[in-house]
Amino acid sequence: MGHVVFAGPGTGFLGLTIDTSDPDHPKAGTPETLLKNFGARGADISPDGRWLAYTSADSGVGQVFVRAFADGKIAGSSVWQISAAGGVQPVWSKAARQLLYATADNHVMVVDYTVEGDVFHAMKPRAWADKQIGQPSDTNAPYRSFDLTPDGKRIIAFAPDEGPKGARVNLHVTMLVNWFDEVRRRLPVSGK
Repeated sequence: MGHVVFAGPGTGFLGLTIDTSDPDHPKAGTPETLLKNFGARGADISPDGRWLAYTSADSGVGQVFVRAFADGKIAGSSVWQISAAGGVQPVWSKAARQLLYATADNHVMVVDYTVEGDVFHAMKPRAWADKQIGQPSDTNAPYRSFDLTPDGKRIIAFAPDEGPKGARVNLHVTMLVNWFDEVRRRLPVSGK
């Protein structure tokens, strides 16, 4: 069985189970409401299928949260806030116990975590790198602007927009001197 979580039209998150017993003919179940959260966007299920990371802007600022997830549904009522100063687009690492997310100023943050039973323990967020990532031109795009490679060592992201260079102008001027002399030299003599 597999699970898919997606944002519903103004309702929060919907989820459905996919029967993969016949890999050539997977069967999708009926979508069900998982979380009624009108500011919710960008969910990701952990590699072990036990946790759901998502962004919620209910407080006015997008923050990343984690909830327990089991059998395609939210499990329990515990909620852990992961981001400290805003965050969107959570991405689980498949190679390590890490959760990544993007900040409003286009940096990628990484959070190490541990699990004790049904309790999620998130460490302090830290920058993945000093370099900023780019954002899609449509800020309401239904996709993430970055992802993590399966080995957890690299990020694939939109390149940041360099924008106008301001007062710097790279101007080239080419001057041709004695142009007619050069034309005469190259043309064959016609006798005229």
